[in-house]
Amino acid sequence: MTVFAGIITADLDRPQQGDVMEMLSYVVAPLHTKFDSFRDQHLQLAVKQREVDAGFFADDNVCVVASGRLDDVETLRARLKMADEFPGIGKTIAKAYQEWGDLIVYNVFGEFAFVVWDKSKQLLLCGRDRFGQIPIAYRATKEGFAFASDFVSIAMGHASEPQINDDWIIGYLNETVLDHESTPFQGIRKLAPGSTIIWHDGEIKLHKYWSFSEIGPSMVDVSMSVITNELDAAIERRIISDTPAAMLSGGLDSSAIALFTRDLARKSSQLPLQVFSLVFDDFPDETERPYIESVLETGGFAPHFINVQEYDPISEISRHVRIQGAPHHGVGVPIHDQAIAELASVGHLTILDGHGGDEIISSGGFMRYFELASDGKWLKLLREMIRASRYSNINVLGNFIGLFGLKQRGFIARIARIFHNRLNRPSPEQPDSRLINLKWAEHASNSLADRIARESMPVSHSTERDYQENVLSSPLQASIFELLHRLFRSRGIRAEFPFWDYRVVEYCIRVPSYYKLRNGQSRSLIRSVMGNRFPPKIASRTTKYDFANAHIRSLQASADSIRSFAEKTDHKTFDYVNREVFVSAIDQLFSKKRQQRVEAHGKIWLTLNLFLWFEMIAEYRSKPKAFVGRQ
Repeated sequence: MTVFAGIITADLDRPQQGDVMEMLSYVVAPLHTKFDSFRDQHLQLAVKQREVDAGFFADDNVCVVASGRLDDVETLRARLKMADEFPGIGKTIAKAYQEWGDLIVYNVFGEFAFVVWDKSKQLLLCGRDRFGQIPIAYRATKEGFAFASDFVSIAMGHASEPQINDDWIIGYLNETVLDHESTPFQGIRKLAPGSTIIWHDGEIKLHKYWSFSEIGPSMVDVSMSVITNELDAAIERRIISDTPAAMLSGGLDSSAIALFTRDLARKSSQLPLQVFSLVFDDFPDETERPYIESVLETGGFAPHFINVQEYDPISEISRHVRIQGAPHHGVGVPIHDQAIAELASVGHLTILDGHGGDEIISSGGFMRYFELASDGKWLKLLREMIRASRYSNINVLGNFIGLFGLKQRGFIARIARIFHNRLNRPSPEQPDSRLINLKWAEHASNSLADRIARESMPVSHSTERDYQENVLSSPLQASIFELLHRLFRSRGIRAEFPFWDYRVVEYCIRVPSYYKLRNGQSRSLIRSVMGNRFPPKIASRTTKYDFANAHIRSLQASADSIRSFAEKTDHKTFDYVNREVFVSAIDQLFSKKRQQRVEAHGKIWLTLNLFLWFEMIAEYRSKPKAFVGRQ
């Protein structure tokens, strides 16, 4: 939860405290009222934290700022011979650096981002955790080196204002994150997950210290008790110093986290466990309340129901663009923020969330079909698909023919491919249906976005392990982490995601697909792990909630205001967005066809985010440097 900004100058002039404070002013963290600073020759560092955080540490040898949480702190403290009972992440990182130097990252696990300034060597080391849960941004120029917890601090608070990164904007409009390092501003980079960067004497050195290839081979036999124990341990690590609370949506993932946490709280006499749930009581056909209440009926919970209301898209998007420092794809943010606001009003500082369950433990296991097809086990594949049709509306014949044509060779396979292609021939796309301005149509970033989209599809992979690694290592994952952490931070709360615990990921990624898709039922691994902990209504659930209707209603209610944006034809947004497509999308919000409404609301969301982000940049740049960003 620590936010920070720093500058190293290459000339003889020292940076001033006001410079780094200006950088911090653009970070939306209203409850970060604890301030620290550090200065050493050409370095100036400023830090803001919540009162409960301990991310800053300085002594005669090093200065450290760190954000996040370290795993197995007791074991780590013993290795480092630290006597402190609760040393804080800043002091622990300092001690670990003094012990291992830049090899520190091989010896610490958790979710973290840290900066170490070695006074004697005049060396700066920055490190980011393996999955990229906590970000660090930087900018290297001949004048020096700027670094911060948020890239907008460098972009808006630095003397030399960078230009817009067209590649990033094109990726954004393609609903894609193109890489781990890029930001919306030219020259400002993010440190990639599992990486370090060293600045010394004007030179920088990047190093990738970890990737998913470090995880061992897939297993044959899987122990459900091991996964259960690892999830228990993952949750316990995250609630050791706080009164636990959890989000409960009624889906498999959030229900699992809530039930695990409830059982741990019961052992420590911390019941009832407070849980926070979004419901749509004004729209009974949409509400998740029956699923949520089936979990609550197992006992030990204190529920908080938040009845989702319409929101003003303009004001909400404007607020969240300031929080994120960029336009973003998180259509669900304004709705989820209603639950986070309730959480903050109750006074919790940490919340457990089921994010990552789908990717890590609740995978549908559909790569099982591809694996059976690759092995030529056609009868077994057909049986699996027929079983799956009992739980879903899977097109058995169409999918079977498609896989046969994909994996086989010869005349029959060729006929199968022709038949499948005709069945799945897409309808002709209207020439003006793409949101991106036609002048960018041939830009290389469009091709890159298309390639990333293809590689994210199961058909591009041959095994469950290969596909899951691609999903987990995607730049999109780290981008979602950043979005969530900033969103919760704006309310003074730290979100924890137990499914993304290193040990849980390390084990689950090695689980074969036949544990994830069994007897035609998807997401079988999480069902097996939970056993009787799931109430029957959750254990048998095959659906996931779609928030699109709620968003569409809010956009429909604000359609006139949204149309006013389309009238500003000379706005910079329309250098990137096809204005005619945007106008058409507003009309399609009221289409009788739900699919058209869903597609339209996505295009409107992207455009409004970009529009309001450009407005934010213009406002920030027009203010004197003493300006402090809105909180």
